[in-house]
Amino acid sequence: MFEKLDQLENALYSLQYEGKIFSSSHINKAEEAVRFLEHKYAGHIKLDDCIIFPFLEKHIPRLSSVLLYLKAERREFQEGFKVFERTLSELKKGNQDIIRYNLIARLKDKGIYLISLIRSHIQLEEQSVYESITRELHQDERNALIEKIMKEAGQL
Repeated sequence: MFEKLDQLENALYSLQYEGKIFSSSHINKAEEAVRFLEHKYAGHIKLDDCIIFPFLEKHIPRLSSVLLYLKAERREFQEGFKVFERTLSELKKGNQDIIRYNLIARLKDKGIYLISLIRSHIQLEEQSVYESITRELHQDERNALIEKIMKEAGQL
C-alpha cells in the first residue's frame, strides 16, 4: 500500500516538473497506482463493514466513535478518487499548455490530498482499531475474528 502511495506521489511530482516527453509515463504510473488503491479500498471497506466493525462494536463498544469516523471518511475517499480520475482523463486528452498546466496542478493537489488522507486513515486504524484488537480482545476472541476474516477473504 505504501509503495503505491509513494509511486503516486512520485508520478505527480514528476508530472509537474518534467516535460511533456515523459508525461504519458507519469500519467500511466499515477493511473495504475490509483486503480490499485481503489481496488484495495473497496476490499477493505467490505471487510470492515461485514466483519471487523460489527465484531468490534460488539466486543469493544468504546471504539464506536472511532469506527463512525472511519466510516465517515469514506465519502471523502470516494469523492477524491472521482475528482482525481476525471482530472486525469481530462489531462490525457492533450490540452493547450495553460490548461494542461492547470490540470496538472489540480491533479497534484487532489493526489497529494488523497495520499495524506489514506496515510492518516491507515495510522488511525493501526493506532485505534488494530492496537485495541491486540490489547483488549482475549485470544479466543481474536481467533474468532481471524476465522471470520479468513472465511470472508476466501469469498472476496
